[in-house]
Amino acid sequence: MHLIMNRQNTDNLVENLLDFEYELKKPYLLYRNAAQEVNGIWFYNEDECEEVANLFNSSFTSVTGLASKANIQLSSDSCSKFPFSL
Repeated sequence: MHLIMNRQNTDNLVENLLDFEYELKKPYLLYRNAAQEVNGIWFYNEDECEEVANLFNSSFTSVTGLASKANIQLSSDSCSKFPFSL
């Protein structure tokens, strides 16, 4: 699971990282969730945007690596970093 805390109020965003696609387009990190909704996270600092994208990538690599060790099949579009059309 992935949690994005909202500074403006108590409604935080929670997403499942096992069925998730993302694309880095600084200063935005665009992603499609399990419900096929396309969302974007805006970053004031573009370097932070890239750091979060790298965190996503390392998390996905860890999840897919653990899945193969446990002999679990993930769908081909799970945990992917592919551009998608809006």
